[in-house]
Amino acid sequence: MIISVPEFGENPAKPARIVPTPQVEAQVGEQVGEQVSEQVSEQKISILRACFDNPKGTADLLRAVGLAAVYLNYQRHLLPLLGQGLIERTIPDKPRSRLQKYRLTAKGRAVLAGWAKGAGKNPS
Repeated sequence: MIISVPEFGENPAKPARIVPTPQVEAQVGEQVGEQVSEQVSEQKISILRACFDNPKGTADLLRAVGLAAVYLNYQRHLLPLLGQGLIERTIPDKPRSRLQKYRLTAKGRAVLAGWAKGAGKNPS
């Protein structure tokens, strides 16, 4: 990261401009990407673990990850799991039903079992 140092006579109220090099951008991008993917993976596993024994509603699943039950969190966390076929709706014909719950699919159980083997943890 290159920081330009102001010279005497320059306007001190004007902030210094930081110009990152491509190498720094690549390193920071990789680190941030790894941290985000680890966090997302942990959140996915937490959601899958939450519906391991019995179906749960949207609010229950999001609370299991420590998130508020708002639509944006539903879009970011539950819809991708639905799209990947890891969880399914208990009332597939009525996705907006207030009674809608989500259960683990066979594929979701396999992912959870594989994660538990790799991490040496009990899935439930």
